[in-house]
Amino acid sequence: MWGRAGLQSPADYLGVPLDGAESIRSYGTGVALMSELRDLLRLTESVSPEPVSWIRGDTAILYVAASPGGAELREVPAAGGASRLVSDQLGGMPFLAGHEPRLSPDGRRIAYLSNAADLTGEGLEVEVWLQPVDDGRPARRLTHLAASINSFQWAPDSRSVVLSSSRSGRYNVYRTDVSSGATLRITDDHRYEVYPTHAGVSRLLFVRLNDA
Repeated sequence: MWGRAGLQSPADYLGVPLDGAESIRSYGTGVALMSELRDLLRLTESVSPEPVSWIRGDTAILYVAASPGGAELREVPAAGGASRLVSDQLGGMPFLAGHEPRLSPDGRRIAYLSNAADLTGEGLEVEVWLQPVDDGRPARRLTHLAASINSFQWAPDSRSVVLSSSRSGRYNVYRTDVSSGATLRITDDHRYEVYPTHAGVSRLLFVRLNDA
C-alpha cells in the first residue's frame, strides 16, 4: 500500500511505500497526481491539486473537485465507485491559494479555508469554516479574523484549531475554540510566525521568519 507524502502543494508529489517493498515513487506535479487519482477512482469530475485526506476509517478519500459552478468538497470510496457531494458552498480563495480541507482527528468535521465572508471586495480575507461530515448541516464559519490565514491545523482532541493569521498586521499564531468560536492570540512578535502544528497535547511548533 502506498503512503502519502507532500500532499500540500502543487510542486512535486511523492508516494512512500509503507512496507518498504518498493522505492519512493514520484508522481510529478500536483496536477499530474490529481489526474492519476481521477483515473484510478474513475471520477467524472476534475480534481483540484489540493490536499486529499482519508476519511471514514480510511475507506474513503476526501478531495476538492473543480466543477463549472465552483469548488466542491466530495468523497469517493477508496475501492472506487460514485463520488458523493459533501459541500458545494466552499466559496473562493485568493490566487494560488487553496481550501486545504482537513478532517478533524475525531472524524466528525472537515475544516477548510474560504474567502466567502470577505468584505473588502478583493477576496483577500480568509476564514476557517467547518463542515460536518455526516449530519447534513451546512458549513459554518469558525473564525472571524477579517484577515489572511497562512495555515491551520486541528488540535489532537478536535476541540480547537491553531492557525497563523495576519490579523495584527503581521502573521502570528492563534487558537480558535470549535464550540464557542473564541480566538486566543498565542504569539506576539514583529517577525512572521507561520505553519503552527501540535507537538503532543500541550506544545505547539511553528516557523518564525527571522528576516520578515
